[in-house]
Amino acid sequence: MRYLSRNMRLRLLLAFIALFYLLSLFYTERARAALDGSDSWGYYVHLPAFLLYHDSGDYSKTIAAWQANYPNKPDPRKDAYGIRPTPTGKFAVKYPLGVALLETPFFLAAHVYCLIGGTHPTDGFSAPYSWAIALSSLFFAVLGLFFLYKNLRTYFSENISLATTATIGFGTNLYFFVVYTPGMAHPVSFCLIAYLLLATRQWYEKPTKLNGFLFGLTLGLIALVRTQDLIVLLVPLLWGIRNGRIIMTRFRFLLKHKSTVVAAILAFLLALLPQAMYWKFVSGKWWYYGYQGEKFDWAHPHIREGLFSFQNGWLIYTPVMLLALWGIFRLRRHAPDVLVPILVFLPIHWFVSYAWWCWMYINGFGSRPMVDVYALLAIPLAAWIAGQKRAWILIPVLCAFVGLNIFQTWQTQQGIFWSERGNWAFYKESFGQTKGSERALSAFESAEVQAPAALKIYKPLLTLLVNPADSNNIQMKGRLAHPCTGEFHQTANLSNDTAKLIPGDWLRVSIEGFVPAGQPAHSIDEIAKLVVDFSNGEGNVLKYRAINIGTHLSNPHYILWKTRGAGEWGAASFFVRVPKGFDAGSRLKTYVWNPKRQEIFVGNLKVEIGR
Repeated sequence: MRYLSRNMRLRLLLAFIALFYLLSLFYTERARAALDGSDSWGYYVHLPAFLLYHDSGDYSKTIAAWQANYPNKPDPRKDAYGIRPTPTGKFAVKYPLGVALLETPFFLAAHVYCLIGGTHPTDGFSAPYSWAIALSSLFFAVLGLFFLYKNLRTYFSENISLATTATIGFGTNLYFFVVYTPGMAHPVSFCLIAYLLLATRQWYEKPTKLNGFLFGLTLGLIALVRTQDLIVLLVPLLWGIRNGRIIMTRFRFLLKHKSTVVAAILAFLLALLPQAMYWKFVSGKWWYYGYQGEKFDWAHPHIREGLFSFQNGWLIYTPVMLLALWGIFRLRRHAPDVLVPILVFLPIHWFVSYAWWCWMYINGFGSRPMVDVYALLAIPLAAWIAGQKRAWILIPVLCAFVGLNIFQTWQTQQGIFWSERGNWAFYKESFGQTKGSERALSAFESAEVQAPAALKIYKPLLTLLVNPADSNNIQMKGRLAHPCTGEFHQTANLSNDTAKLIPGDWLRVSIEGFVPAGQPAHSIDEIAKLVVDFSNGEGNVLKYRAINIGTHLSNPHYILWKTRGAGEWGAASFFVRVPKGFDAGSRLKTYVWNPKRQEIFVGNLKVEIGR
């Protein structure tokens, strides 16, 4: 009874987080997305291939079963970033085995459910399997929060530990990777690293072979889930280091307990054995680099962008972690064991994570690799919270960060917000909005801050009408339309000697458009665009801006990625500001660019001046 009383608040908090995550999963209806073909599918596919279809290295039966559940999905063996051929002629899944191994109990539970219930096929991809994988993300996230709390209680009071645990659970993008993109590696990595911190303390306090084995096994699983996270080994090695004398003491400790070190190494290698066996089977080598064509650019890491860019920048989309960085300065007082590990590990983690070619880590909200180390960063966050003596300031600040995180996750689910393709103009236009707008959509596509709502159109500058004498133009639903069968259309050039534009003037550029109903959906990068570019007298481009035409048509809610035609006329427009250096002799050019020859018809194009 005494034990239950002491832990009741933690249990209630974790139960509330789990329930909130579960309800969010139902609300977002994203459980099926766990197996829709993204990274989560790549981690998972080892399970049905090995346990059901026995076609690892080929994947034909596995892919056929997947496509039966997710129609129109392309064969990942034909995708440059999917399943890749190896020198042996077999195919290799680039994603390591760790996530699949830890998802196995959930997979088996779903399989048994399908066998007993009889209402869903036992094919590895029906709804119970996707829900099982989604629930595995929830499980590992909540279990990781439990380990995180246990770590915090070494240094902080119960109240501070609970507040920090709740902040990590609700105020960071860990929430996003449970409720919006379930099945990804990051909740699993978060859980394992949280436990590694516990295992580190247990090993140093009681250097038994068992504790050494658990430490090594955990580290091996971390490498098996996301190999680059192996650098977290720096944290246990530097744990408790405060001066040079302790370094020598640590070295003598490891020598004295060689048997536990050996147990840790053996456990580490044991955890990696399944991956080595898989590589040997598909490639003929015990070690094989599965990410063919993808690499780290060590000479040009994007650290600044990874932290501060509006394309998934960590501190832009998880700003509560600014408090954790602030809290590092308080670690010497509250948790001195962790100061040196964080100061050494964090810059290296940034360097490695943002040297990856896709430094913005698509398929996420904010910076994905930072989720893995939130259990470590929770300690300086708790240190910051411990330093705040005014609850009337602390509570609103934490609640504001939590509210912003949950709200922006909701915006993403609604198609109002998209961090991986974001920019400052779009962030500004969509911040706090509960529905999409043409201003936000135009800012998203053009990266141009849109004109103030009170701006008045001064005068028309250019009107390019569809020419009825052109035999290529046709009637389309009652209007004369120009079919965009080639790459460039409706081109207009205007000299500033005639236009008399002044840098800082606003231009409103618009065009009528029609996309036939039933046309297949396109990538937003492939549809026709309305382009404006400004060049100086020497022909150098001063500014280039463009928006997609199709996303503005028959899209009353201005969903960011809507590209399917509805067979109705509409208009696309945006504002762009005349740049500095646009003076006498400069030229303004507008045109329609249709790089992939989307079937689209356009009408009149206009450029108007607003001042």
